Amino acid sequence: MSIKKNKSLSTGICSLCKIFQPLIKAHIYPRQLYSLFKQFSGNVAPSELVPFQYSKKSLKIQQWQSGFFDHFILCHGCDNGLFGPWDKYAQNFLARLANASNVSDVIDIPSFDYHSLKLFFLSVLWRAAATTLPFFANVQFGIWQEKLRAMLLAKNPGSLEDFSVILVKFEGEFALAIPNNARSKAKPAVLFYFLQPEPVSSNP
Repeated sequence: MSIKKNKSLSTGICSLCKIFQPLIKAHIYPRQLYSLFKQFSGNVAPSELVPFQYSKKSLKIQQWQSGFFDHFILCHGCDNGLFGPWDKYAQNFLARLANASNVSDVIDIPSFDYHSLKLFFLSVLWRAAATTLPFFANVQFGIWQEKLRAMLLAKNPGSLEDFSVILVKFEGEFALAIPNNARSKAKPAVLFYFLQPEPVSSNP
């Protein structure tokens, strides 16, 4: 892939549409979700909400004030035009989920847009696989990555069996964690775990 690297303005082949054009600062986890988390995090100190990763090259800890992003994987049309509506829908959905009251181990969401929500999760999986950021190094799945790219371009969420998604809400000490994305094998599937901090409401 040919890329003219300049963080203020990168030009290269968009990893999604495969067109040579200007590339933009694209977040792996949508920035709106990270902003939502900070907005509803109550008394948690802002310094505790900043994702970071250790750089083997510089031997320093790098902080990401607005969440993880990559300057070299997406063009404006793909990031904002294609992924944008799915990101916005997921932001509203997850905010509703965070405020939902549950009386059992299962939270019932009466209605949602399967098409938009599934494509959002697929787009996050694809972004994590496309970036070279060390934090997402575990997210690689070979030939299936190209199938996922084609599904996103076609706006096709697939069936329940295509890149199945399980959404789990953590509480307690694990609610504020964003660990490195894990990968495990559960034949015949390969599982990827993406953990997003749980917004903690400041309301009583």
